[in-house]
Amino acid sequence: MQRDGLTVSVVARACAALACASLLGACPGAVTPAPSGGPTRPVLIASFDLPREVRSRELSGITWDDRARILYAISDELPSIVPMFPSPKYDAWTFGDAIPLEVSSPWDGEGLALTETGFAVANEAGPHLYDLDRSGHVRAEVPLPDHFASAVPNAALESLSVSPDRRYLFTANERALRDDGGQPTTLRGTTIRILRMDRVSGARVEFAYRTDAVFAEGDGGEIGVADVAALADADLLVLERAYVPHVGNQIRIYRVNLSGAADVLELPSLNADTPVVPKVLLIDLADVPGQDRRHGAPGAHPLYANYEGLALGPRRDDGRRMLFLVSDDNNKPDQIPRLLTLALDVP
Repeated sequence: MQRDGLTVSVVARACAALACASLLGACPGAVTPAPSGGPTRPVLIASFDLPREVRSRELSGITWDDRARILYAISDELPSIVPMFPSPKYDAWTFGDAIPLEVSSPWDGEGLALTETGFAVANEAGPHLYDLDRSGHVRAEVPLPDHFASAVPNAALESLSVSPDRRYLFTANERALRDDGGQPTTLRGTTIRILRMDRVSGARVEFAYRTDAVFAEGDGGEIGVADVAALADADLLVLERAYVPHVGNQIRIYRVNLSGAADVLELPSLNADTPVVPKVLLIDLADVPGQDRRHGAPGAHPLYANYEGLALGPRRDDGRRMLFLVSDDNNKPDQIPRLLTLALDVP
């Protein structure tokens, strides 16, 4: 997904919405903020700028291999998966040899998940969902519901994750499909479909999710779901990434419980009245203590990187779970290929 510019805006917080009374989200788009200073308060472990080379260009989805201690990233420019190896303290990373993918063109790889014997990959162009072996060979194309063919160009499948038991595969469109209630504005968010697929039975279910509104005025401003990370079969982290030209980025991570939520798979269209799952704000990068928001010469504008990938990492000795975010530099000299490592109290 292409983005221009990275100057951050320290955005005034939107008025807090009341938490919805049920998992069906009676208050559309309502958000429950995480308690200030509570157990979910994130800790910054490291912010590492990747060396500028072909393997760091336009990285998007990521997935963590706990056994091999490798973080894999997918490139949306070249059909390849890039292995990255952490230092003992997870404060620096080195590249391994890229794995070329034998997939059809056009290519816009955005989502990546690790399976028992290979990878699941989301190609936003199409969109398509592939099952690959560890060498990058396509074993099968995973069928998607027909309505994803109506995705807005460059706003289709951006995310991918597998549940810890490897049974369920999750993906979501970045912004609303053509028949699903319109694109985001500064007054309202966009309603997207979170798709959960049972890799054993093939059963599919969808949940409606509403993003925040665009945080500032400006031509070309947008917001969407950039990635998801599955904590359990019905427990997700959702990465919302917003961008307004000449203003900046907003990066937030929400926790979403899908248990008991309405299945919207058979609904031909979604709208402002569609019940959506409630979300709990876990992380706003503007509030993460110690984050380096400057890059380059003294006096440079503060910035966030264009974070597009999200993955759960290993558990630390203190019980906190590591969380990795990777940025897409869009192959532009004024944007940054960066890997952010946080620690968070989650299962």
